[in-house]
Amino acid sequence: MVHIGAGVGYYTAIIAYLVGQAGRVTAIEFDSTLANRAATNFSNARNVKVLQGDGFSMPFDAVDVIYVNAGAIDPADIWLDRLNDGGRLILPLTAQKTLPPGSAGSIARHGAVFRFERKGDDYLANGSPRSVSTRVKEVAMMHRKLILTALSTYRELDGTTQR
Repeated sequence: MVHIGAGVGYYTAIIAYLVGQAGRVTAIEFDSTLANRAATNFSNARNVKVLQGDGFSMPFDAVDVIYVNAGAIDPADIWLDRLNDGGRLILPLTAQKTLPPGSAGSIARHGAVFRFERKGDDYLANGSPRSVSTRVKEVAMMHRKLILTALSTYRELDGTTQR
């Protein structure tokens, strides 16, 4: 199991408990301060390895589950490539950065959490032009458009749309 965006390890600890001593968890955290704290937190855990780096590109062994705690506008190719057959990728897809109505400049993200499952050899992100990665990204784009449309409709109904 790989946990991307591990922070100091709260969800990594839950995942480590769920996989048990026979399972393995690789926690990847971009922020070096958080990664160091997570490494300290798991210094006595035999089934957890903490890595500091970019979870969108850092190589790791093939796994059955990748759990992402970082917003993404589409799944990283390496995540799709490193899933075992039948493996699952769970990640939040964000629509885009937006400024909420009446905000003082803070950015809000809108999106939803998705679960993708690898089925067979065509699930490689670097495969054919119609690879699963391409289809997943097309679905992600479609969902992003739906989320933006729903948000726009909500704002119109709520009277917050500026015309």
